[in-house]
Amino acid sequence: MPRFRIRMRKMGRYAFLSHLDLMRALERAVRRSGLRLAFSEGFHPHPKISFAAPLSVGVSSEAEVADIELACATSADEVRERLAAHLPEELRVDRVVQASADDQSLMSRVAVARYRISVPADLLGNRPLGDQIMRLLERDSLTVSRERKGSTEVVDVRPMIFELAVVHADACHAEIEAVLATGSKSNLRPADLIAALRECGILAGEPVGVTVHRVEIFAEQNGTLVPLI
Repeated sequence: MPRFRIRMRKMGRYAFLSHLDLMRALERAVRRSGLRLAFSEGFHPHPKISFAAPLSVGVSSEAEVADIELACATSADEVRERLAAHLPEELRVDRVVQASADDQSLMSRVAVARYRISVPADLLGNRPLGDQIMRLLERDSLTVSRERKGSTEVVDVRPMIFELAVVHADACHAEIEAVLATGSKSNLRPADLIAALRECGILAGEPVGVTVHRVEIFAEQNGTLVPLI
């Protein structure tokens, strides 16, 4: 059965879809398009749809990557055209390729993701943001408290931050670009990075008005980071 890798976006109001709702939206679009989904075997068969790295509610993205397996022969171009007719612009499918039979699962391939974080100026204090981030990157450790299964654990997230830089700043807001570990081996959510920035004093107060957008998601291939699609 053919498997197709899809790159889509999650913008505007659709950024507030949960991961489960996004999967349902894609499943409905596939059904309405007339394409036949393949299903797993067993007592509770489910459609063969898998996403690379789920996002938290409220995070927009131009790099949502999913695999779908179909029970019919078709082409990547036809899949993209059919889905385009049944998805809104803010959930647009930008690219579809046919995955080879020996391709690894998406979650096992994901290594890092690039995010753009917009921070209102009133959360930044008086010290230059760029200087504070440079000092943060010079640190050997950066801890953050995480709630996990009813308990609190302290995690050193510094090894999970590959890049962190100010890419824009004006009187209203600053934009920070972050490349963070993502996937099954090591994973740093943007919310945990924001919490770490608060704990070390770079951000002041509750992160009201902070927005997060995923720009790209990468796999590691022969020592080089390459987009999943």
